[in-house]
Amino acid sequence: MISVRKKNGAIIKTFFAGSPIVFETKNGSYIDGRIKEIKNDSLFTTIYNTGTFMTNLGVTVFDTVSIHLVSVHYKDIESIKVFIRHRFLRGKIDKLLMYGGAGYFGLNVINHVISGESLTADDNLKKLGIAATAFGIGLIINKFFYVNRFSRKKHKIVYVKMT
Repeated sequence: MISVRKKNGAIIKTFFAGSPIVFETKNGSYIDGRIKEIKNDSLFTTIYNTGTFMTNLGVTVFDTVSIHLVSVHYKDIESIKVFIRHRFLRGKIDKLLMYGGAGYFGLNVINHVISGESLTADDNLKKLGIAATAFGIGLIINKFFYVNRFSRKKHKIVYVKMT
């Protein structure tokens, strides 16, 4: 059994033989498959390579091209996907605020430089402040509200011997 835990030992997610898993290895490659077995501190994952093919009748079919068995020692796993994204805005609101705030700020500065108007007028400073605030809120959300869905450095990946 492979378990992802917090530093205090609380279990976030546990993986057994037969469980689907997505993980990143220390060398940066991602493996997406089903766990065949876990033994001797290693994780044996079955990877299905699939593709779409044209038949003689001119119809496309989706089929398995090959099946690979990949073994990875549990200490070579950098991170494991443990969360599922449920909402659209939860993962996108930070980027929307940052791009919108920075875009409006830059466009406002460019327009005022081209038109020759004062950039420090009271009404313009309010607009620039709102754009900068939107960018700052987006940056804070991006920094403190983690939405990558993979385990992080503060989590431990633990091998639990069952026998």
